[in-house]
Amino acid sequence: MRALAQPAYSARGFGRRGTGMYTHADFVERFRALEDYELLDRLATSQLTDEARAALQTVLRERGVSAHELPALVLQAKKDRYRRTGVTNDCDRCGKSCGVATVHDGGQTFCGPACREHMRIMEAAADYDDDAVHRHAQTLQHGPCPHCQRQGSPIEVRRSYHVWSALFITRWGTTSKVRCRACGIRANLLDAGYSATLGWWGFPFGLLMTPVQILRNLGEMVMRDRARPPSPELLEFARADLGLQALRRQRLASGAEAP
Repeated sequence: MRALAQPAYSARGFGRRGTGMYTHADFVERFRALEDYELLDRLATSQLTDEARAALQTVLRERGVSAHELPALVLQAKKDRYRRTGVTNDCDRCGKSCGVATVHDGGQTFCGPACREHMRIMEAAADYDDDAVHRHAQTLQHGPCPHCQRQGSPIEVRRSYHVWSALFITRWGTTSKVRCRACGIRANLLDAGYSATLGWWGFPFGLLMTPVQILRNLGEMVMRDRARPPSPELLEFARADLGLQALRRQRLASGAEAP
């Protein structure tokens, strides 16, 4: 299978959902102006119309890429996304400025070990298609709670809301974690109590945001926990979990230690 050069570049979107004005022939004409690595990069994204995806495949076939080798090339393009580097000293994952905790890995720059590890996890997760991720999310959904280890309640990404303030400083936010309903309600109670105790002491946003965050916690608590497909957030967690498992196997096989 031939190797295609993958230089760094700023990706531009073609054929995203909602661009139904273009026909297959229109897309073919546009895509013929692109390099092979650009075509593969666009195939590596799920945000394509059927016409755009078929046109990309048509242009690649014209250039001698067979249907047999195309899946492997697209998979490599997905992985290459997690190896791109920027031209500044900003983190290649989160975009924040890198300080004293800067980490370099394979030509990339990260603001710390956490961002580097996340990038390597998502690179490993590229080996799993959407069906595999969905199956794993369903397994997690009906498995034990990661916090209390109890079963019987659907596992989901559950949110709690908090706020604290002092004089003219107010900070509020959302905590999202994979847990069962009981653990979710416990987190809502704790954050509601935290907000009720520490949220009122700032002007004006402390007075405004405290009741908002308390009500949001109450809303999560009274929401019915009916059976439903895995949420997008749980699917994202499942993808990262598969990537983490794959990365651990890779390191175990190579004798490398986790950073």
